[in-house]
Amino acid sequence: MSGPRRIRWFVWGLAAAVIGGGPALPRLAAEDPIRGGPADDPAGLVRQLGDESFQRREAATLRLARLGLEAKAALIQGLDSPDAEVRRRCQRILADVLELDFRQRVRRFAEATDEVSDGDVPGWKSFHQIVGDGKSARDLYVEMLGAEPELLETLASDAERLPELLTMRLRQVQARRSSMAGSAQSRDVGLGSIATFLFVLADEKVLLPEPVLNQVKEHVYSPAFQQAIMAGPKAEPTHRLLAAWLRRDELPPLETMKLAFRHQIPEALPTALKVIAQQQGVPMLRVQALLLVARFGTLAQVPAVEPLLQDVNGVNYRVQSTQGTTEVRDIALAVLVKLSGQKYAEYGLAKVVEHPQLGFETASVGFPDEEARARAQQKWADWSREHAAEIQAAQTDDVNAGAGRGG
Repeated sequence: MSGPRRIRWFVWGLAAAVIGGGPALPRLAAEDPIRGGPADDPAGLVRQLGDESFQRREAATLRLARLGLEAKAALIQGLDSPDAEVRRRCQRILADVLELDFRQRVRRFAEATDEVSDGDVPGWKSFHQIVGDGKSARDLYVEMLGAEPELLETLASDAERLPELLTMRLRQVQARRSSMAGSAQSRDVGLGSIATFLFVLADEKVLLPEPVLNQVKEHVYSPAFQQAIMAGPKAEPTHRLLAAWLRRDELPPLETMKLAFRHQIPEALPTALKVIAQQQGVPMLRVQALLLVARFGTLAQVPAVEPLLQDVNGVNYRVQSTQGTTEVRDIALAVLVKLSGQKYAEYGLAKVVEHPQLGFETASVGFPDEEARARAQQKWADWSREHAAEIQAAQTDDVNAGAGRGG
């Protein structure tokens, strides 16, 4: 294992045991002997860790700990010492030194008052590009650093390992949850961990198998995450992290759209447009896609929706004791009317009931007969033809806006 990777494993894997529950570092008395060089010579002190005298080994250990980061290079060299005692002590001290330095950097970061900063912690620059700066973003990131420091450090320094490391971490979480089945203790993962998982998955280079992605989806529906994203000081950055993941379109389309409706995430619009463009599969999936376009789309999406005016497939509905069927083409027309800013009644859709999340209720869409439908479709064709330039301009604006957002 290479030096840098070895350090990472010591910091995140061993630090908790060494600092939290391991043997305490020795106290240094004025008369403690140091052999092999000046008292502040890190290389000499590392050699001293293998001294025959236990007292001298302990004294060198404490001196190296007090030197802190100044002793880092020498401690790294000591990890490859042929002396097992030197290696063991270098591991302990290095974990201690780097963990303490990490905590200090996190504290400085949390207390910083500047609005925009790259920070002094791993991954912050990429994070604030996704969620922005400000106190709520910093507070969430501090929680993430406390929950998943190894993932965040790896993201900043060895991104190629992220898929492997995240998969391993999620399996570890799943195993823990399984082992606690039936226990009174909470099996839920905290917000800091879930937010870190989403942050890592916002990187398009991180590809995970579907079963592992399903685990992430389960965590998104957990009480800890739902409470955070629905309300509270961390709702905005949490919402932006989820949006960044959904933008990647990794989940099955229906799952992506369900989360988009639940949390009002317009970044899932490309998923809906892809479903509409395919014009195949179960009709209900296309209906959900149409509703998402109705909720978050603009005049720019009109050309994408218009082909579904020919989709005669029906979707069943049940409202209390009433059952019925609505055709996809009628829902598509209602979506077009909404996108164009016209009134439903002008198209013979006077009974359409608007919905705050879905745009409108599908069960309220329909025509009494084929003649009424034909008149409405002809009216739309005339409007679309007359406003072709306006629709084209909206598409151009949408493309330019997407380029400005980086995609």
